[in-house]
Amino acid sequence: MRINSSVAAMQRSRVWKLIVALGGAMVVASVGISGCEDYELPVAPETVAAPEPRLSQYPTETQYAEMPAEFRQKPGIIRTWVDAGFVSSRAYGQAGMEFLANYAKITMPVTLLFNNSEVTTTVGYSEQAYFLPLTRELSANASVAVNGSCGYTVNAHAEFFIRNQFPLKTGWFEWGQEGRSGDASNSQPACSCGEATMLLDAAYDPYSVDGVDSSCGSTGTSGGDGGTQYYPGDNTGGETVNFHTGQGNGGTSACGAYAVVEYVCFDTWDAKTETWKEWGCGYVTMC
Repeated sequence: MRINSSVAAMQRSRVWKLIVALGGAMVVASVGISGCEDYELPVAPETVAAPEPRLSQYPTETQYAEMPAEFRQKPGIIRTWVDAGFVSSRAYGQAGMEFLANYAKITMPVTLLFNNSEVTTTVGYSEQAYFLPLTRELSANASVAVNGSCGYTVNAHAEFFIRNQFPLKTGWFEWGQEGRSGDASNSQPACSCGEATMLLDAAYDPYSVDGVDSSCGSTGTSGGDGGTQYYPGDNTGGETVNFHTGQGNGGTSACGAYAVVEYVCFDTWDAKTETWKEWGCGYVTMC
């Protein structure tokens, strides 16, 4: 567009702000005035970015036309299941789902407890992407070792997710998201008086005066310190020892005549940092 800037009273090389009507819109432009010459009004081209696809928005008919006919089916989760239990000295969790979509994933944390105290946690994960959306099944599994047949509980929590996805000419398009969750739990029978707690069990506490906290009571009796000084490998004849000094304390070991002194260190699992941390070292009787 050209602007006639012939104004007799104007001085050369002055800059004026002119209001120019462009198609009904008012535009403020700075124009250099020099005598009676005409200047082109600089108008920068406007660039409009293509809108990003919304995940909750279903394709339009134009977009469906770029896809195979199978994508006109509505995606969804048909059914889900979660299970937890014990087999072959391991605690396990497993989850699965039947779905109609071309993308699916399952995330399943599995937590092991002993006497209601957390021992460790692991995560099962499964993810699949396909070209066509069809009715399919997906499963996830996870397990941890168990060193006893009583007192343990395993909990599994599964998160399920599906959607459809397709690369259109204008970019990647995703729609039809759906999520569900499910839980499962299983417990071993409570430990009886005849089942001694193992050193690897979370409930073992060598500092405890009464031994393991159990409905069966103590695994032995404690006496006073100041007795015989024992060293690793010594047989105490059934006497317990002081955890810090190794001296006999007059108590009765659950191992009876087979009680042997050992110097051991205990590590505990920190679920937050996922590392082992030393809890303490000392003398104990073992059999």
